[in-house]
Amino acid sequence: MHSDKIYHLYIQRYLKALIFGLLTLFTVIGFLMTSGVLHSSHGNGPPRFVGLLWLFIVSWYWYLVLTIPHTIVVSESGQVAFNSIIRKRLTTMREINSIKPPYGGQIGFLLIKTNTGKIRILNQFDGFHDFVLNLKTVNPTVELRGC
Repeated sequence: MHSDKIYHLYIQRYLKALIFGLLTLFTVIGFLMTSGVLHSSHGNGPPRFVGLLWLFIVSWYWYLVLTIPHTIVVSESGQVAFNSIIRKRLTTMREINSIKPPYGGQIGFLLIKTNTGKIRILNQFDGFHDFVLNLKTVNPTVELRGC
């Protein structure tokens, strides 16, 4: 019987709650700025376009958080699925060209380059060294840095 190898993101519950709590708070603040609720009776307060800009920036962070993979699934055939909350990215072990830290000082992240694109992951998966060892066995030309 064949079984898939599954690698789960290791992140504490309080950090998950903190991230989602702050993003929710920032979203609510954006809606309050946009609706004008934060204006005083004298009309003082941020212009509504500031609220729209705020919501745009917060939406971008929501997108980044919701597309970070929380699970890596490797099948016996070598297919690799990077599962996030809102999407699944599929590739194969042979299509992975490199795994290394991204440029720009993003500490705690790794960038996986494949033949079809890039996948940014947190550098905190249980058993990730096993994944890297299997990857190097199947694909000896893969470039590995920082993992």
